[in-house]
Amino acid sequence: MRDSLHNYPSDFDLIDALSRVLAWQGRHEEAQHLGSSFPEDFLGKEILLGDLSWYRNDCHSTIKFYQKVVVNPKITAVQKKEITNRIEKCFLQAEEKKNHEPSRLQSGLNFLYIDQIESQNQREKYVKIGVLAQLKNRFYLAVNGTEISRTGEDLNQIDRIIDVEGRYFLQSRGAWRLLLQHAASHNFVYKGAAEIEYDLGITDKSELGLTLRYVNYDSQSVVVLNPSFSHYFPSWLVETRVYRSWAAISSQAASVRTSFTKYTIWPFFVLAAGNGESIRSYLTGNPQSNFLTVQAGAQYIGPLGSRMFASIERRFQESYSAFVWTLGGAWIY
Repeated sequence: MRDSLHNYPSDFDLIDALSRVLAWQGRHEEAQHLGSSFPEDFLGKEILLGDLSWYRNDCHSTIKFYQKVVVNPKITAVQKKEITNRIEKCFLQAEEKKNHEPSRLQSGLNFLYIDQIESQNQREKYVKIGVLAQLKNRFYLAVNGTEISRTGEDLNQIDRIIDVEGRYFLQSRGAWRLLLQHAASHNFVYKGAAEIEYDLGITDKSELGLTLRYVNYDSQSVVVLNPSFSHYFPSWLVETRVYRSWAAISSQAASVRTSFTKYTIWPFFVLAAGNGESIRSYLTGNPQSNFLTVQAGAQYIGPLGSRMFASIERRFQESYSAFVWTLGGAWIY
């Protein structure tokens, strides 16, 4: 077979067959190296590399290669069924392994920097730094401190907020999140806030979310209801959100976020529009002022859930406009 491959180095059937023979002989590294010689856009390459990963019980690589193949309309129904079954078995093995592992406590750092330059010679800056811990990728706890400053010709205000955030990821599809915030000093922001969120994975590719937020100011309160829907397309993630506030202030807003998820770095684009105070950290006194926001950026997804993101944003409102740039992320080790 090797002699035939030497004479016909571009015969992909021979490459496929010899790679599988090497894998069955336990020579997995040789099989992987030979299988990688397929062209990048050749469908058989991803199937072969997924099969070779499955033979050596490497579930992480098996899922990586098979997930690229299973959405390809060129594979047969028989291939799709077998690949889907193997992916499901790999996920089950990973879950069983996770449940039998001793408690794995991981820690890390949160950070966020937002700089907003407004048209009336005003400027707002948000700086958030915190620590986080997660246990077996199921429990997540973060404690953060945020400083918000507003400066202008006759304005120089600084507020500080402390928040505690907890998440619990269910064994079935879904997750709970609880956020509690307290203003250590509040010249213009809220005195305190509480937020509870539940995300439900309705399919492998779709997720529904519902967030309820209560915000307490000196003289009034605001309740915000925020339903959301997310869906994964091949190489794309689309998320839609609606904001509706009640109590002392009634307003509504909506947003659509689209991310390109094929690679480790995810470019994204956000369009948001509406009116009122439902998505601000302080009251402007003009709840019926309409706004439009356009945002573009990129997010890097790293190991253990570490991530970084950066974006630029242009915000238009009836009484002012603003340019916003953001840098943030979380480092987990």
